Amino acid sequence: MLSSPSRATMPLPAHPAPARPANDTGSAPLRLLPGVPAASRPPESRDGYQSRLAPWQLKRVTEFINANLAETLQLSDLAALSGLSPSHFGRAFKGSTGLPPHRWHLNRRIEQARAMLADAGASLADVACATGFADQSHFTRVFSRTVGTSPGAWRRTQAA
Repeated sequence: MLSSPSRATMPLPAHPAPARPANDTGSAPLRLLPGVPAASRPPESRDGYQSRLAPWQLKRVTEFINANLAETLQLSDLAALSGLSPSHFGRAFKGSTGLPPHRWHLNRRIEQARAMLADAGASLADVACATGFADQSHFTRVFSRTVGTSPGAWRRTQAA
């Protein structure tokens, strides 16, 4: 039986490195969209193409999310509304909105909670329940992470 040389001792073929201009940093140039700050644009894929939902798909999905804010939504259910696979839908939704579906859903819940907190009669527990959070603690964690302050402190600053 003949033994073959190990991969470590086999010489690698020499490939010349492509020449790059002296001022090239190695990254692709950014494509700027007029009037849209760079931080709010979704990132492009390697080939420069960003998957997005068609306007009718985005409208159908966002209306469904808005109508079911207090519900637990599955990615597969949202994808079925748009006729896409869950993975393709997730990329396309983020390409259209700049946020993944779950984050967008949470942000909409927080927007609704802010409107409810403006009414001094609603308790934090009632707001948490009405906006679909598991309990007041979960609501407070998500609200604080998103807004930067607790719901009670936010309500007090709005009342002042």
